[in-house]
Amino acid sequence: MGAHGDLSTWSGPAVADVAFELRRAELQLIAAGALADATAVRELLALQSSDWAFMIARGIAAPYARQRLAGHREALRRALAAPGTGDEQAVRTLPLRDRALTF
Repeated sequence: MGAHGDLSTWSGPAVADVAFELRRAELQLIAAGALADATAVRELLALQSSDWAFMIARGIAAPYARQRLAGHREALRRALAAPGTGDEQAVRTLPLRDRALTF
């Protein structure tokens, strides 16, 4: 449960835009079906990390969380636009790649 004993931490007014964007991204991946490669799936999972919404809702490094969301959303968009061209090494080293982000 969230801070108020409900799910508002992940879908309340402070993060409603995030919740809707995550659902859109999920539906886009589902629509891609078998064309969605490992890169697309990995980026969706990184995008859906509950930490981002939590950080925004609680005001903990919210700009950083929004930067990470935007980065994963763009990477997912690219992966869905060109399936099969993802860099498997980049998928395996995603945590290392993300350390370069600033906040």
